[in-house]
Amino acid sequence: MTRQRDQAPTGSSSATEEAEPRPVVAGAQPEVSPPTAAAGRRRFRYTLPGAWVALVFACLAFTPSLLPRSALLQGVVCGITAAIGYGLGVAGAWTWRAFADRDPRPPRPGAWRVFAISAAVLLVVAIVLGQWWQAQIRDLMGAPTPNPLLLVLLPLAAAALFTGLVALSQPRALAARGPIHRCSRTATRW
Repeated sequence: MTRQRDQAPTGSSSATEEAEPRPVVAGAQPEVSPPTAAAGRRRFRYTLPGAWVALVFACLAFTPSLLPRSALLQGVVCGITAAIGYGLGVAGAWTWRAFADRDPRPPRPGAWRVFAISAAVLLVVAIVLGQWWQAQIRDLMGAPTPNPLLLVLLPLAAAALFTGLVALSQPRALAARGPIHRCSRTATRW
Protein backbone atom coordinates (compact mmCIF):
# COMPACT_ATOMS: atom_id res chain seq x y z
CA MET A 1 0.00 0.00 0.00
CA THR A 2 1.53 3.33 -1.06
CA ARG A 3 -0.69 5.62 0.95
CA GLN A 4 1.04 8.25 3.01
CA ARG A 5 0.40 8.19 6.76
CA ASP A 6 0.02 11.99 7.19
CA GLN A 7 -2.68 12.27 4.54
CA ALA A 8 -6.17 12.53 6.01
CA PRO A 9 -8.77 10.12 4.66
CA THR A 10 -11.36 11.69 2.41
CA GLY A 11 -15.06 11.04 2.32
CA SER A 12 -17.20 9.39 4.94
CA SER A 13 -16.06 5.82 4.50
CA SER A 14 -15.21 3.57 7.40
CA ALA A 15 -11.75 2.31 8.29
CA THR A 16 -12.49 -1.21 7.04
CA GLU A 17 -13.42 0.10 3.61
CA GLU A 18 -10.12 1.96 3.37
CA ALA A 19 -8.06 -1.04 4.47
CA GLU A 20 -9.69 -3.53 2.13
CA PRO A 21 -10.52 -2.46 -1.39
CA ARG A 22 -13.74 -3.84 -2.80
CA PRO A 23 -13.37 -6.55 -5.39
CA VAL A 24 -14.32 -5.49 -8.89
CA VAL A 25 -16.48 -7.94 -10.78
CA ALA A 26 -15.99 -7.97 -14.54
CA GLY A 27 -18.89 -6.28 -16.30
CA ALA A 28 -20.42 -4.94 -13.08
CA GLN A 29 -21.65 -1.36 -12.96
CA PRO A 30 -20.28 0.88 -10.19
CA GLU A 31 -22.75 1.84 -7.49
CA VAL A 32 -24.38 5.15 -8.23
CA SER A 33 -26.34 6.94 -5.56
CA PRO A 34 -29.76 8.17 -6.68
CA PRO A 35 -29.79 11.87 -7.56
CA THR A 36 -31.30 14.12 -4.98
CA ALA A 37 -33.80 16.83 -5.84
CA ALA A 38 -31.30 19.54 -4.95
CA ALA A 39 -28.64 18.09 -7.22
CA GLY A 40 -30.89 18.11 -10.26
CA ARG A 41 -32.33 21.56 -9.69
CA ARG A 42 -30.71 24.68 -8.31
CA ARG A 43 -33.20 26.95 -6.64
CA PHE A 44 -33.04 30.62 -7.49
CA ARG A 45 -32.20 32.96 -4.66
CA TYR A 46 -32.38 36.73 -4.77
CA THR A 47 -29.13 38.59 -4.22
CA LEU A 48 -28.82 41.30 -1.60
CA PRO A 49 -27.17 43.94 -3.83
CA GLY A 50 -29.86 43.42 -6.45
CA ALA A 51 -32.58 43.66 -3.80
CA TRP A 52 -31.22 46.97 -2.45
CA VAL A 53 -31.07 48.57 -5.91
CA ALA A 54 -34.53 47.20 -6.71
CA LEU A 55 -35.81 48.84 -3.51
CA VAL A 56 -34.33 52.20 -4.49
CA PHE A 57 -35.82 51.95 -7.99
CA ALA A 58 -39.22 50.91 -6.60
CA CYS A 59 -39.25 53.92 -4.27
CA LEU A 60 -38.26 56.23 -7.13
CA ALA A 61 -41.17 54.89 -9.19
CA PHE A 62 -43.55 56.74 -6.86
CA THR A 63 -42.17 60.16 -7.75
CA PRO A 64 -44.71 62.41 -9.48
CA SER A 65 -45.40 62.21 -13.18
CA LEU A 66 -47.02 64.71 -15.52
CA LEU A 67 -50.25 62.73 -15.62
CA PRO A 68 -51.97 61.13 -12.63
CA ARG A 69 -51.67 57.34 -12.47
CA SER A 70 -54.22 54.86 -11.25
CA ALA A 71 -53.20 52.42 -8.52
CA LEU A 72 -52.96 49.54 -10.99
CA LEU A 73 -50.79 51.53 -13.40
CA GLN A 74 -48.62 52.68 -10.48
CA GLY A 75 -48.16 49.03 -9.45
CA VAL A 76 -47.16 48.06 -12.99
CA VAL A 77 -44.67 50.93 -13.20
CA CYS A 78 -43.27 50.05 -9.78
CA GLY A 79 -42.87 46.33 -10.63
CA ILE A 80 -41.13 46.99 -13.96
CA THR A 81 -38.87 49.64 -12.43
CA ALA A 82 -37.94 47.37 -9.52
CA ALA A 83 -37.08 44.53 -11.93
CA ILE A 84 -34.84 46.86 -13.92
CA GLY A 85 -33.21 48.00 -10.66
CA TYR A 86 -32.67 44.39 -9.59
CA GLY A 87 -30.96 43.60 -12.88
CA LEU A 88 -28.73 46.66 -12.58
CA GLY A 89 -27.88 45.77 -8.97
CA VAL A 90 -26.91 42.21 -9.89
CA ALA A 91 -24.88 43.43 -12.87
CA GLY A 92 -23.16 46.06 -10.73
CA ALA A 93 -22.27 43.51 -8.04
CA TRP A 94 -20.98 41.11 -10.69
CA THR A 95 -18.83 43.88 -12.22
CA TRP A 96 -17.48 44.86 -8.81
CA ARG A 97 -16.54 41.26 -8.02
CA ALA A 98 -14.90 40.90 -11.43
CA PHE A 99 -12.69 43.92 -10.81
CA ALA A 100 -11.98 42.89 -7.20
CA ASP A 101 -11.26 39.33 -8.43
CA ARG A 102 -13.31 37.57 -5.76
CA ASP A 103 -16.21 35.17 -5.55
CA PRO A 104 -19.64 36.16 -4.28
CA ARG A 105 -19.97 35.97 -0.52
CA PRO A 106 -23.06 34.97 1.38
CA PRO A 107 -24.75 37.86 3.19
CA ARG A 108 -23.96 38.39 6.85
CA PRO A 109 -26.39 37.07 9.42
CA GLY A 110 -29.27 39.46 9.81
CA ALA A 111 -28.62 41.29 6.53
CA TRP A 112 -31.89 40.12 5.01
CA ARG A 113 -33.73 41.11 8.20
CA VAL A 114 -32.28 44.63 7.98
CA PHE A 115 -33.29 44.75 4.32
CA ALA A 116 -36.85 43.57 5.05
CA ILE A 117 -37.37 46.16 7.79
CA SER A 118 -35.86 48.94 5.67
CA ALA A 119 -37.91 47.89 2.64
CA ALA A 120 -41.16 47.89 4.61
CA VAL A 121 -40.52 51.37 6.03
CA LEU A 122 -39.24 52.89 2.78
CA LEU A 123 -42.02 51.43 0.65
CA VAL A 124 -44.74 52.66 3.01
CA VAL A 125 -43.21 56.16 2.99
CA ALA A 126 -42.87 56.06 -0.82
CA ILE A 127 -46.46 54.89 -1.31
CA VAL A 128 -47.86 57.57 1.03
CA LEU A 129 -45.80 60.33 -0.58
CA GLY A 130 -46.61 59.02 -4.06
CA GLN A 131 -50.35 59.02 -3.39
CA TRP A 132 -50.12 62.52 -1.93
CA TRP A 133 -48.27 63.74 -5.04
CA GLN A 134 -50.79 61.98 -7.31
CA ALA A 135 -53.66 63.65 -5.41
CA GLN A 136 -52.06 67.06 -5.98
CA ILE A 137 -51.68 66.36 -9.69
CA ARG A 138 -55.30 65.16 -9.89
CA ASP A 139 -56.46 68.39 -8.23
CA LEU A 140 -54.43 70.53 -10.63
CA MET A 141 -55.75 68.63 -13.66
CA GLY A 142 -59.32 68.32 -12.40
CA ALA A 143 -59.21 64.52 -12.67
CA PRO A 144 -61.63 62.42 -10.60
CA THR A 145 -60.42 60.74 -7.42
CA PRO A 146 -60.03 56.97 -7.87
CA ASN A 147 -61.50 54.37 -5.55
CA PRO A 148 -59.19 54.02 -2.51
CA LEU A 149 -59.88 50.26 -2.41
CA LEU A 150 -57.87 49.97 -5.62
CA LEU A 151 -54.75 50.78 -3.57
CA VAL A 152 -54.75 47.09 -2.60
CA LEU A 153 -53.87 46.31 -6.22
CA LEU A 154 -50.76 48.47 -6.14
CA PRO A 155 -48.45 46.22 -4.06
CA LEU A 156 -49.99 43.05 -5.52
CA ALA A 157 -49.41 44.15 -9.11
CA ALA A 158 -45.92 45.41 -8.32
CA ALA A 159 -44.86 42.22 -6.51
CA ALA A 160 -46.34 39.91 -9.16
CA LEU A 161 -44.71 41.79 -12.02
CA PHE A 162 -41.35 42.06 -10.23
CA THR A 163 -41.12 38.36 -9.36
CA GLY A 164 -42.34 37.34 -12.81
CA LEU A 165 -39.84 39.50 -14.67
CA VAL A 166 -36.93 38.46 -12.45
CA ALA A 167 -37.86 34.78 -12.79
CA LEU A 168 -38.09 35.10 -16.57
CA SER A 169 -34.68 36.74 -16.72
CA GLN A 170 -32.92 33.79 -15.06
CA PRO A 171 -30.62 31.78 -17.36
CA ARG A 172 -32.30 28.48 -16.46
CA ALA A 173 -35.72 29.86 -17.30
CA LEU A 174 -34.41 31.20 -20.59
CA ALA A 175 -32.58 27.96 -21.31
CA ALA A 176 -35.70 25.87 -20.81
CA ARG A 177 -37.34 27.59 -23.75
CA GLY A 178 -35.18 26.40 -26.61
CA PRO A 179 -31.80 26.24 -28.27
CA ILE A 180 -30.27 28.60 -25.74
CA HIS A 181 -30.24 25.61 -23.39
CA ARG A 182 -27.92 23.65 -25.67
CA CYS A 183 -25.58 26.63 -26.10
CA SER A 184 -25.43 27.40 -22.39
CA ARG A 185 -24.60 23.79 -21.52
CA THR A 186 -21.66 23.77 -23.92
CA ALA A 187 -20.52 27.23 -22.79
CA THR A 188 -20.35 26.16 -19.14
CA ARG A 189 -18.02 23.30 -20.02
CA TRP A 190 -15.35 25.63 -21.39
